[in-house]
Amino acid sequence: MIKNKLHPVILTVPKQFSEFPIRERVKGISKLSRETLFISAHLSHLKIKTLTQSSTGMPIPDKGVYWSVSHKPEYVCGVVSRDKIGIDIEEIRPQQQSMYSYVASENEWDIIKGMRSKQSFFRCWTAKEAVLKTVGTGIVDLLKCYVIEDLGDNGMILDYHDRHWLVEHYFFGNYIAAILKDGVEILWHII
Repeated sequence: MIKNKLHPVILTVPKQFSEFPIRERVKGISKLSRETLFISAHLSHLKIKTLTQSSTGMPIPDKGVYWSVSHKPEYVCGVVSRDKIGIDIEEIRPQQQSMYSYVASENEWDIIKGMRSKQSFFRCWTAKEAVLKTVGTGIVDLLKCYVIEDLGDNGMILDYHDRHWLVEHYFFGNYIAAILKDGVEILWHII
């Protein structure tokens, strides 16, 4: 890997996938999301062969190479790293007001710029998801991961278990992606 650089890859899901039966569509999107990992590995000068998951769905590193994927019906993304890593992608869309308290506390919403907009909702959601994927807990700990500083559209700093996590956001079209940034340069690739 080129030192201090990550190469997250975003791929467009071919439109014909939407015509597949659900089982085939899910299988195709899963395969496509794993392709992002091989591209990211190539760009990072890392080798990755075996993509396995624990019984809880946590990615298992392959010879010291960690990986993370995320997918939606129109896009998939993935990244590999020598360190634990998390990535998330979401479509920015309206949410019911009740969902805002599911994602962040009142104190967090006071910190977040663009308070309670659909963009701020997904900035918060994807940042937390990236951190929680990194540590392997998943969204069950969503409200235990706190926004402590909002860096605007560029990202957020979160606290989870007394550790600060820097997350970078990337916007494209009506989508947002988030990745753990801690001390590295992020070079996004949309294919």
